[in-house]
Amino acid sequence: MPVGSVRSVLICRPQIPHELVSELDSQLCPSSGSTRLKLGTTQAYLVAANEPPPPHDYVQSGAFWTLALTTVVGLWFVSAHVGAILGFVRRG
Repeated sequence: MPVGSVRSVLICRPQIPHELVSELDSQLCPSSGSTRLKLGTTQAYLVAANEPPPPHDYVQSGAFWTLALTTVVGLWFVSAHVGAILGFVRRG
């Protein structure tokens, strides 16, 4: 289910050397300082505000949560045992 769409949008981009700036460019893209701006186009992914968000995938969220919890508990378990072994070696 796509949430948005790819569209061509107008942008203000820096002027390339030897490129002419038209009156329309000057009106829509006011220059700042020595930087001259020119009207251009690019592809953008647009999302409409009235479209509902995609449904939440609880199975994938549960898998990520399980992986995170298992990683944290596993690292704690390994570090606790490494600490116990180092303490045993230190005490002799």
